[in-house]
Amino acid sequence: ESNEDRILVFPRRNTSKGIEVYFDRPLSQSVVARGSYSYAIANEVVARIENANGFELLTYDLTPAGPHDQRHAANIDCTWRIRRYTLNGSFAYHSGWPSTHEHFVPVVVAMGAAIEDHGAVSFPITGFLGGSLTKRSVQFG
Repeated sequence: ESNEDRILVFPRRNTSKGIEVYFDRPLSQSVVARGSYSYAIANEVVARIENANGFELLTYDLTPAGPHDQRHAANIDCTWRIRRYTLNGSFAYHSGWPSTHEHFVPVVVAMGAAIEDHGAVSFPITGFLGGSLTKRSVQFG
């Protein structure tokens, strides 16, 4: 992974609060269900941002619009064990990833091309559905 996008963030103030609930319940001798939900609010006031890879000045917005935290996160998991096999299914959801917003300005490079203004990257809603089937092996010796 390249480190060209590394920045140093100097926060002036950070606050966070939230709640998380979790359950782990056997539904039978061979089936277990697990789940969790969290609600969180995180606020950050940034004093400055510096380029970690050079001396170029970065422009940034000290008061970005909207929340930039992960307010909601939920996970559900179900495991079924039968004989030597385990079947697992899971679902994960969250409503955004924490991020510090930086705005890039066009820069002319040696070949005459310009780097575009990329703005900030955000991931507002993400969900994941997965599963697996495994078999326990018998060890000899």
